[in-house]
Amino acid sequence: VEPIGIIELLDAGERDDKVIALPVDPALRTVDVADMDRLPKAAQDILVAWLLNYDPEDGAQLVGVKGRAEAMEAIRKWAVR
Repeated sequence: VEPIGIIELLDAGERDDKVIALPVDPALRTVDVADMDRLPKAAQDILVAWLLNYDPEDGAQLVGVKGRAEAMEAIRKWAVR
């Protein structure tokens, strides 16, 4: 998969960011974008709504939606060395 962005969340008071990625193989993609800012706003809204509501007991809150560069930075930060 290829990261295109990150959705930053607070979940039960703790950061719980979600990296959004697409298959590298273009034949497997439903959209052809390289960065979250190129993803249609409606698709971004659906992703955010799902992440905020799939476990309503947690009361997740949106912090922000960022692009590919920020997702790659987060992946590097969290990488096990």
